[in-house]
Amino acid sequence: MIPYVNGKYISKVPGGSFIKSISGKEFTVDDVNVALAEKPKGKCHAGTRVSARIGAQQLCSKAIRTGWYSGTVLECMNDKRTGKPCYTVLFDGDFTINIGIDHVRVLVEQPLEVNPRKRTSEGVHYQLAYKNCWQLQPKGSNIRFFMRAYMEAYPDWEKMRMPERENFKRVAVENKRGLPCSAIRLQLDNGCALMRFPKGTENCTKWPCAEHEHEDEWMFRGDPRFLALNENRLMFENAKISEMGGESSSDSGISMMPATPSSRRHRVQNLPVERATRSSTPEAAVAPGRKVQTARKTSRRAASARNHKKPSKEVNRQIQQTNKDTMERECEFILHDLPEWAERYCRFEPHDECGKKCIEQIRERDPAHVSYHNMSPYLIPLKCGWSRVRLCTTLKQKGAPRLSRIIYQAPCGESYYDFASIFKFLQLSGSLLTIDLFTFEEQLDLLVYAQPRKEYVKSPDFCQDMENIRIPVLNSTRPEEPIPTLIYSRVSRPGRITSDVPERERFLTQSKEFCSGCSCVDDCSDPTKCDCLKLNISTMERLFETLRIDQIGYKHKLISEIACAGIFECNDNCKCHRNRESKKKCLNTVVQLDMKFPLQLFRTPECGWGVRTTVDIPKGAFIANYCGDIYTDAEIEAHPMPDDYYADLDLVDSVENEKRKQGIDLIGLDENEVPHKRKRSTKNDAGKVKFSFDDYFKEGGDHLFIVDAMKRGNIGKFFNHSCNPNMFVQHVLVDTHDIRLPWVSFFAKRHIHAGDELCWNYGYQIGTITNKFLYCKCGSNKCEGRLL
Repeated sequence: MIPYVNGKYISKVPGGSFIKSISGKEFTVDDVNVALAEKPKGKCHAGTRVSARIGAQQLCSKAIRTGWYSGTVLECMNDKRTGKPCYTVLFDGDFTINIGIDHVRVLVEQPLEVNPRKRTSEGVHYQLAYKNCWQLQPKGSNIRFFMRAYMEAYPDWEKMRMPERENFKRVAVENKRGLPCSAIRLQLDNGCALMRFPKGTENCTKWPCAEHEHEDEWMFRGDPRFLALNENRLMFENAKISEMGGESSSDSGISMMPATPSSRRHRVQNLPVERATRSSTPEAAVAPGRKVQTARKTSRRAASARNHKKPSKEVNRQIQQTNKDTMERECEFILHDLPEWAERYCRFEPHDECGKKCIEQIRERDPAHVSYHNMSPYLIPLKCGWSRVRLCTTLKQKGAPRLSRIIYQAPCGESYYDFASIFKFLQLSGSLLTIDLFTFEEQLDLLVYAQPRKEYVKSPDFCQDMENIRIPVLNSTRPEEPIPTLIYSRVSRPGRITSDVPERERFLTQSKEFCSGCSCVDDCSDPTKCDCLKLNISTMERLFETLRIDQIGYKHKLISEIACAGIFECNDNCKCHRNRESKKKCLNTVVQLDMKFPLQLFRTPECGWGVRTTVDIPKGAFIANYCGDIYTDAEIEAHPMPDDYYADLDLVDSVENEKRKQGIDLIGLDENEVPHKRKRSTKNDAGKVKFSFDDYFKEGGDHLFIVDAMKRGNIGKFFNHSCNPNMFVQHVLVDTHDIRLPWVSFFAKRHIHAGDELCWNYGYQIGTITNKFLYCKCGSNKCEGRLL
């Protein structure tokens, strides 16, 4: 690449423009290599040819110097750090960098097309044609193929999801030589990511690094070289075949990258089949040897919809307003009263250590008492002598932010500022309250409650007294529609695929014999003594370092992020489950306890029956499980049934999917080996045998299990889909340590307000079922418009 220099335009001449440089030299330059000196007045559209300045901090290759270079705008966005507009520019040297708006100049040569509306007898009028920007690239170049595919799909081109907190995460990607490898993400700059392609098992994350020689590259987050973006890769290859005069893969029946041997990506086409299954593309999602016939909810996040028009902002606003009107019509928001404990009880004098005397004057009730059902569970401590205040402080400096924090006051008057101190008080005092009844979430409103209006209540309790709290049924949109029927069950159990199959209470591995228990007689707060907590720690340690998360298991019965390897809870073999009270106080027992948040089952205007919360729910709190009849994958295929409520128990698959995304199996791969000839190794570098989930369970017969909530289930059956969900799925192992049979549990993804509908992402793979379409009407601003 040759950098641009400053010059002065003299005149237009045949073959280009006559230019005089600042050194006094005069020469003729092709218009393709001429840029305007002034900044563009408006925003540059995607596909605009520009000259952009690369700064010293953005250099990651010694082959490029600082200066102005030609490229094409891929997208315009606001910089998350400065708030100013910036561009993601694909340079002609086949690398992508995020450039500020002040360092971009428009090239004279732009893609044009004939404007049929202004064609007159005087001549032909032209207009800008950004979608044809690929025609200005050299024929046969990868940039030309990519820009053709990108502009055809713009603005729906899929990009890798890369949260900013996940620095130094590994990503499966191709290097410049077309070989798949596991690269390290060093930095994220809006639409670009700085990737490092390590050599062997190298794991250096320092940048810039002067100690080692690294292969670093700024990549566009939608680059088809990311192995997880299978549909982008397929569109790239289709554009290449179309450009070279061949047939597209959709016409030829090719399911994965119909590349030619001359392509720099031809080696990826021949990866082992198991690495391509369960991916985000419809073609690759079909496992080898069988045809997917059913739609199944999964814990994976669904890929963006292609070739389907997404709903407009106005349509989404109308859906949001309709849902809001339905909620306000059916519910009346009330505020509970707070008792003034300072007036009702005398406080103890200051004391060195709290104990049972601190709650003697308070008559505590069981938190599961019926009087607490129609309120937030976080209001229960305040009904039992506690006080919760918000302390706000303002610094003296002008413009300084206002600081605030939540403080709890015990019945004896002592103040507590964190979970650890409250938990210690509960232990010393022998209180009936548990730690999950306290929250330091500042935005949480403990007093608000969405009370159902009596005229719209069709049934006072849908769960038939199977839950500790009542779940009323409301219907104001279609009053004539009957209440859904369901055999309510709080746990999943084996289903009967046919009437001649004997009914089973549980599978063979769903028993105490397949669980190990801890010997804790307390609340399992010590991870060095509790065997169940040790199991969570050892499971996390066996994962590759980039698959691990900071929080292992629960923290005060909350989880901050998904543990892809699942969570092992205490079970009936544990001594901490010797009675009901000890089970409730166990810190490693969450999803098998009673539901604590009051819910409502209601008829939505567009999406059938749904569930809303009547109180505020903090981030990371457990809400409910997804229960039903359990079938094996083979039973479902042999005896097809309605698939409306199928959900995969895909704990194993979620781990393998994360490994594929990060390219864990590609670490240490010798570049001299041809991937399609290399057999999948069963040994690691140290000579130890690697455990293969697929091989182990396929030998045992049943590999994948499915929960069907059509006939039997619980309230989790009615959680609707949303493209921007407020819940996520966490696999939890409760009644067995067989990782094929986890519980599907829902936790709050963010703070949820009273009256909000509870939704999760179904994870359907679009195109997996022929001639079946399911459109999304969630109304969120991120709505994809289609589920199947």
